[in-house]
Amino acid sequence: MRRLPQLAVQLARGIASSSDAAVQGRPPAPRRYGVVIDGDVFGPRHFPALLAAVRRRGYLVSGVVCTAAPPRGARPAWPSELSFVAVPRGKGGKDPNDIAVAFEAARLAFREDKVDAIAVAAPDTDFLFLLERLEAQGIATLALLPLATEPGVAQAFQAVAEVERFRTDEPAERRPTKKIVLQAEGWSSIEDLGAAEFGTGQVDPVLLNSLRVKLCELNYLQGH
Repeated sequence: MRRLPQLAVQLARGIASSSDAAVQGRPPAPRRYGVVIDGDVFGPRHFPALLAAVRRRGYLVSGVVCTAAPPRGARPAWPSELSFVAVPRGKGGKDPNDIAVAFEAARLAFREDKVDAIAVAAPDTDFLFLLERLEAQGIATLALLPLATEPGVAQAFQAVAEVERFRTDEPAERRPTKKIVLQAEGWSSIEDLGAAEFGTGQVDPVLLNSLRVKLCELNYLQGH
């Protein structure tokens, strides 16, 4: 059974409730969120920060994690609010996980009676269209983005939805310890990274372009 009539009633009630609250000087009722997480990007170690980000904005009603398979031994520790959707993988075509995230967001928005807002944890700008379409249907949206998200990407999401940032502290053992060194003679070697090489400093664009040209000459890259 389709939920469009129910959705219209919910929207009308929500608008009326917000108006009444504004007239009486009361804050509007907190939103009730359904959250969809791209499990190919965010894993169990991110879930506490993600769910806390949603709860800063309102109530967390239910959530879905879309990915090929949960990490071994990790699923029993998942928060009870999250369910798992296994996404089969094939060759070619659109990333099936993107399709699953969009489908689950729409399902929660239009089939879950207790949900009146959707939070999406998928930092790919492909999901801007999803957020825009949900907003066009009267569904409030929230984009969950890591603090380290590139400014341009964050601004793109802020243009179409509310945004809540969360911290993703990488464990020290996940930091890179090796680097690949490409030699002019055409061979490469793997070497240890020095302590000063862990940073993410700015790279001179001229130097970067000369590196690209050299890699094309050595057939490590294809020129465009």
